[in-house]
Amino acid sequence: TISSKLHDLILRNNIYDTNTFSHSSQLFDGVRTITGKLDLQNSRFRFDTQVNGNCLFDLFQQITSLDLSSVQFESISNNITTHLTHLLKCKLQSDDTLHSRQLVNLYLRQLKLEYLPSWFTNDFFPSLNRLDLSYNNFYHIALNDFRNLHHISLAYNPIDLSKTVWRLNTIYESINLRATTTRNRTFNLSQRLKNLFKLTTNIDYSENEGKFPMNITNTPLTADFDGMYISLNISRTNLYSFKIDFDDIRHLDISFNYLTELDLDKQMKLNYLDCSHQYLNKLILSKSLLDLKVLKCSKNSLKTIENFSLLKNEQLRLIDLSNNIIDALESLFTNLTSRYLHTINLKLNLIQIIPSYIFHSKLISLYEINLSWNRIDTIKQNAFQSPNLQILDLTGNPLKIIEPNAILTTSLRLFYISNDTQQLTDRCIQTKPNDNLLYMYVNWFEQNGTLMTKNQVKFDKCLTRYINSTKKDSIVKQTKHFLRHYIIYETIGLILIGIFFVGMYYYRKNPPAFFTRFQRYKKLDRNRPGQNADEIDEYQREEDEIVMNLDEPPFKTSNRGHTKV
Repeated sequence: TISSKLHDLILRNNIYDTNTFSHSSQLFDGVRTITGKLDLQNSRFRFDTQVNGNCLFDLFQQITSLDLSSVQFESISNNITTHLTHLLKCKLQSDDTLHSRQLVNLYLRQLKLEYLPSWFTNDFFPSLNRLDLSYNNFYHIALNDFRNLHHISLAYNPIDLSKTVWRLNTIYESINLRATTTRNRTFNLSQRLKNLFKLTTNIDYSENEGKFPMNITNTPLTADFDGMYISLNISRTNLYSFKIDFDDIRHLDISFNYLTELDLDKQMKLNYLDCSHQYLNKLILSKSLLDLKVLKCSKNSLKTIENFSLLKNEQLRLIDLSNNIIDALESLFTNLTSRYLHTINLKLNLIQIIPSYIFHSKLISLYEINLSWNRIDTIKQNAFQSPNLQILDLTGNPLKIIEPNAILTTSLRLFYISNDTQQLTDRCIQTKPNDNLLYMYVNWFEQNGTLMTKNQVKFDKCLTRYINSTKKDSIVKQTKHFLRHYIIYETIGLILIGIFFVGMYYYRKNPPAFFTRFQRYKKLDRNRPGQNADEIDEYQREEDEIVMNLDEPPFKTSNRGHTKV
């Protein structure tokens, strides 16, 4: 049994008849309450000739989001608005309320709609905040009746903006007008953007290619957007120059155009920039840029990015500068310190050397580095130190010199140096004892090679022999290292022991005068006879002093009291 209360229910790609969503149907006996989204995308509805049944909101009275995109109807009637009326128009309840009043998001994409039904008003959907009518056939539309509507998408409709009625004194949160202009039509892009910025701070006007080249120069803003999030997407608009007066843009997509230069020196609030697929040979960023998170400028002619190396770049997540003419990394990554950076793509550039500490240990989130198809022949020591690096692609580079400890990361899981098994085999056959690249790669492959998912390299007997020889060499080196240190330590120990015994012997033969004053009496050896008379007399004299000397305590009588007998 399905839970009686769900947040979201997804029922895509199904077939429903007239009574499926009626109270008499037993299909939804286990679920009577949906508080979130009901998703019926790509479903097929079979209606009878009278097109009757229940409104969706009569069965699910609390849904706040409904997706009817790409649904189809099997009925004698071909009027799509009639079918929508059947599904969406609910009757007033006994308490004069409508079950559709709680709906916030409505998606009606790809339904071949040309207009909205006359009943489709704010009275039926007073809480409607987002309306997506993409991929339909709207030529004109009136949206002024919806008081709470803040997100509207009319993408891929042949819409005439002059016949679109917007609500007065309203700033929409987003307006999507992607591909709404017929190709080769003449229009003024700067003027359209100026008018749209009076309505919203989030504009998607991409894929609107005019008949002639477009230029955006000194476009002023009449609305006050201070502190608001401004997003502009003008990708694929046949744009040849871009210069805008206001400096509050945070999200800018200007890709797939014809720009050769892009000056964003005044844009200090950018956090997303996509300027890929163009002819850029000069890109200028603001020196005060602090919040940039995503930088995508692939497929251009960039050698460097002005002011990029001067930025702190502490918020960067992704860098894609693939397919450019970058030949040195120092000019880009000198000051790269972002702890959030996870991906760097520098594929298809002209890089020759990977310098030391360029991908340093402070890049703790760096997950993937793609340096394939460059001209890299040298990797300096300590070049790769990022502690969580898992994917490193060096495919297609003429690698010759890899200095010791060039790659210091134990987390590496996918490592590519060749896209051709034969290439690696040939290198193995021609290898020299000091081939650090092959030695490093073979050692890595033994531990992690099974995790390769593309360009899988299958080592042949040649490489197997190389693996065995490297193991032997490693064991010999370790043994020599151990013996060398053992001999050194043993020699030092023997020297110290010798010094100790020599010192003891010298002490017994010639005791230092310093210790003599601490010795009052000489120990007598009664078992050792004297050698001559003088020596015997000396022993006797010392013995008499020890026994007969009564002037010293405790025999000194002057120190005693009278003794009573």
